[in-house]
Amino acid sequence: MTAITETTAEIPVRKVSRAEMMAELQAEIADYEQRYEMPSERMAALVEWGEMKETAEVLEWCFAYRALESLREQTPTAGSPGTTTEPSRTSV
Repeated sequence: MTAITETTAEIPVRKVSRAEMMAELQAEIADYEQRYEMPSERMAALVEWGEMKETAEVLEWCFAYRALESLREQTPTAGSPGTTTEPSRTSV
């Protein structure tokens, strides 16, 4: 994986593509699913229903799962320079 790292105001910034971020999240989620022997969908439901203790690790898993789902729902160009979520303003 080739990531560009820049330093902005003394804070390192790592830029990764959408595909790279999705791959990293998928790998992280696969580790959690193997460790807990359950799919992420089940974990999310158990947390929502209050039937799974919300440890720091479980919350990290939940965050990774939700982030991946959000990336999957977005169009490939969402958040790219030159794209906008503003409605088109055309003259009639």
